Amino acid sequence: MPIVPLVGHAELRERLASARSRGSLPASLLFQGPRGVGKQRLALWLARTLLCDAGTIDGCGRCPSCRFELQHPDLHWFFPRPRLKDSDPDLDDVVGDYGEAVAEGAADAGLYAAPGGSEAIYIATVRAIVQQASRTPAIAKRKVFI
Repeated sequence: MPIVPLVGHAELRERLASARSRGSLPASLLFQGPRGVGKQRLALWLARTLLCDAGTIDGCGRCPSCRFELQHPDLHWFFPRPRLKDSDPDLDDVVGDYGEAVAEGAADAGLYAAPGGSEAIYIATVRAIVQQASRTPAIAKRKVFI
């Protein structure tokens, strides 16, 4: 399922692509701005760019990494979710919950709805992120966390 195309941000995309080609892209980035400006789409665009085997700016669309889109095993996408019913959920349950949520987002062209107030990134989610970050990438040269 392809993600929603990124419109705009041409100068920023050019700067990020240039930094990637020079090997000077920071290890972490924070996209901040008002609601609806495309932060989520920009992060997904950058993930696709970083995971593409061909190394093209917008992803080649042909390599295995590009065909995976949101289900890429080295793309880890976390966003505010409702608290799981268990007070101390197993990390596999947390990862499974996010897997289902990303699949739902993929059905909506790669977007998740803005949190309503009861959603958050809870401690169990942070533990799952740390656990996944400690593993080596599955098929790409790197992992990308959003």
